[in-house]
Amino acid sequence: MEHDIQWFEMQNIALADALAEMPLHRVKADTEIIYRSAIALKLARQENAVNIAHKIACCLSQKIETNLDGTKFYLLDKIWRSSTIQTVSPGWIDFHFSQQSIGEWLQALVSQPVCLNNSSQLTIDRTNVSADIRNSASTFHILYTYARCSTLLRSADTDAIIRLAPFNLELAADPRMIIAPQPLPWLIDNDRLKCQHSAEQALIVQIIDILDELFRLGDRAPIWKLAQALSHKFHEFYAACRIWGTVKSTDLQLAQVRLGLVLITQKLLWLLLQWIGISTPVEL
Repeated sequence: MEHDIQWFEMQNIALADALAEMPLHRVKADTEIIYRSAIALKLARQENAVNIAHKIACCLSQKIETNLDGTKFYLLDKIWRSSTIQTVSPGWIDFHFSQQSIGEWLQALVSQPVCLNNSSQLTIDRTNVSADIRNSASTFHILYTYARCSTLLRSADTDAIIRLAPFNLELAADPRMIIAPQPLPWLIDNDRLKCQHSAEQALIVQIIDILDELFRLGDRAPIWKLAQALSHKFHEFYAACRIWGTVKSTDLQLAQVRLGLVLITQKLLWLLLQWIGISTPVEL
């Protein structure tokens, strides 16, 4: 391990730079979220790419463990500690995020504001974008989805399925936080997602794809198309996955995590609509 770290440092590859510049793409997997990097293949010249990948993976694993020790970012800590880094021939580096990691990540989205590091630097021409789409049918559909999320969350608060943060008149149209239960019961036996329905998983994947796209492209991302895709996927989820009725009476925790997905959808729609200058409604 020590030799691997020395090799890594001798290549003048700082950990932060490697993580920032490492090209990643998500690969399909049934029960995990996996991101793959080809950086070892790019670095391979005189040494075997698999060996380079192994050295980088070992170094990253140790650095992550060391850097997270005592971190103030509790949720980030839990996400990384339940993930693994593996090497795959001919030299891929795979980052495996287990169902436990996904559950921790979903809780982070519920508990914290949804924002990106480069969100303050977006340069979208809001006037032109809004003029083109403000009166379209798809605009109403997306705003309806946002308002529907608000209604579902308020109803769940009234029915004591969840408890929302106190109403703030100045932020009436903004997403309200779920303050109980905390955390939401995303996991079964601490290792398997409670969200096993195909429509739930499809919505989670859509959320992942949108956040990846925003982080990767910033102000070049197709914001409006992302909002449309999320709205469409949410309605498929809501049509297939009940919250009230039998679910509420027989599996309250399932109802609660589905409401967590409702809140994440609402928060992400709020972010997308804010970027293109469209105000979010309390109700329609």
